[in-house]
Amino acid sequence: MRSSREGRALPTRIVLAALPGMLDDIVRRIIDAAPDFEVVGDVADLREAERVAGSVGADLVIIGTSADDPPLAGAALAEACPGIAIVGIDADARGARGWLAGRPSIAVTDPSAPELLALLRSVTRP
Repeated sequence: MRSSREGRALPTRIVLAALPGMLDDIVRRIIDAAPDFEVVGDVADLREAERVAGSVGADLVIIGTSADDPPLAGAALAEACPGIAIVGIDADARGARGWLAGRPSIAVTDPSAPELLALLRSVTRP
């Protein structure tokens, strides 16, 4: 977690990327209700996510993934954005996976709001 000059904990900065409309709304509401997270960008595709994440100083990118191939999309983005955690949520919201380069991925099979927040915290905190 980042800290201000005064030592206060700053919220984790999140970019949402390639999430289907309703899933984007649900994830945004979950994040907005958690004081330790802040959405700083929302983009339509993964190429734009890489650019925006760097420009806004994101700590985490949440991406929509296909149930057919979620690990590759998240792992590729984690490699392209070292130091930025990635969480992929299946488009049908039946699963989620978190990546941070150099660490094993973390899978969640039932991403309810508390489970999703726990996953976000686990990939963004040492």
